[in-house]
Amino acid sequence: MLIALLFGFGLAFVGSIPFSGPIAVLVLALGMAGRPREAIAVAIGASVAEAGYAGVAFVGVEAAYARWPGAAHVGEVLGGLVVVALGGFLVRNGAPELATPPSRAGSLLLGFGTMASNLSIPLQWSAVCAAVSPWVPRVPAAAPAFGLGVGLGAFTWFSILTALLRRRPLSPPRARLFVRACGVWLAAIGVWMLVRVWR
Repeated sequence: MLIALLFGFGLAFVGSIPFSGPIAVLVLALGMAGRPREAIAVAIGASVAEAGYAGVAFVGVEAAYARWPGAAHVGEVLGGLVVVALGGFLVRNGAPELATPPSRAGSLLLGFGTMASNLSIPLQWSAVCAAVSPWVPRVPAAAPAFGLGVGLGAFTWFSILTALLRRRPLSPPRARLFVRACGVWLAAIGVWMLVRVWR
């Protein structure tokens, strides 16, 4: 189980580094806007959701997707719409009003909901698990350890990113401009998710 934990940690840590996903862009936007606590809350929520998905994928979700082949497409459409809406919100409002303590719970839910809304994530993790199965046997007993490793790996990278960004926060005008640019970026990711469904 230790091997499953370490593999999950390493795969999620490395996989979270590129700024090609909505959570990475959200954390980047909040960090650059001088909102590190909200960025961490988003990261925690997303990491919990991804850990759950990875643990389920480790056991195997291929049979479920084979029985309901449209589930992955529906999940991608739902996730794409959520990301497009979130990007539009950032473009319209700039830095979201997340400065009060209650908003940290909202940020946690934002991270969790953004990740959980994409039902294609388990299928992606299932493919990863299949690739590493020669080194990490896919037995049910190791699934919790793998999921925990994935959650810790993703959260560790986002924590490092937030700490780095915290040293050089932007001025309010530049922060608003940067967050709006991140909103455009998010919307583009969402559109790509939607287009990919019909390719």
